[in-house]
Amino acid sequence: MSHISDPKGDRVLDVPRPLTPRERDVLDALLHVHLPGVEQLRDSVESLLVHVEWDCCPSIQFVRAFREHWPVVDASTDDFSRDVILFVDSDGAPYCLQLVFGEGDAELPAAASLTVNTVGP
Repeated sequence: MSHISDPKGDRVLDVPRPLTPRERDVLDALLHVHLPGVEQLRDSVESLLVHVEWDCCPSIQFVRAFREHWPVVDASTDDFSRDVILFVDSDGAPYCLQLVFGEGDAELPAAASLTVNTVGP
């Protein structure tokens, strides 16, 4: 897959790609919560495309990036060694799925290992 690098070193894909099965499973796990607008978020996952892959870790940004955004759902692995945060943009659409404390990891943690910690902006 061809790409260009932005100044931070992240890879901006020439052609956005669909979510991998693991990315989809993690998003589904994060959105298995009750909060205002979660149905809209769940519905939008079907059409999400990855636009940026981070070089430091398996975090990704979606095509609708480059807008104001904030965290909505935070989950950690069972041993609290890694966090996954879902950010949404000002329209309430998914913006970024970010792995925290997972530097060097090649992929997101398994959805089954996640526990949702906080919900809301």
